[in-house]
Amino acid sequence: MGSSTWGLGELQDDWNDFLPRLEKVELSGKKVAFFGTGDQEGFGDTFVEALGIIHDAIEGKGVTVIGKWPSDGYSGTGSALKDGFFVGLPIDESNQSDMTDDRIAAWTEQLKWEIA
Repeated sequence: MGSSTWGLGELQDDWNDFLPRLEKVELSGKKVAFFGTGDQEGFGDTFVEALGIIHDAIEGKGVTVIGKWPSDGYSGTGSALKDGFFVGLPIDESNQSDMTDDRIAAWTEQLKWEIA
């Protein structure tokens, strides 16, 4: 599941209608991975906050979250950061676009291992 974070930690508009429906879906036993975009320098306190919002909405539904990503190399924080790891892959095209391709490649390999 993916989303950009808008404004000061808000969900992308598409999620506002979809998230309440998702909360009603039976997800027990499913593996879920998150990715999102944000600006850690301009909005450091709410960096990829949308991922935290989505994660928290389905966390207690029996899902297994895969694809957690270390916070090393990031300066942003927010609800998507838990115990030193983001709940998914954060992408910051505004400040670290040179790292995006390598991060996606590494995360994809990590997901392949976690799905198996």
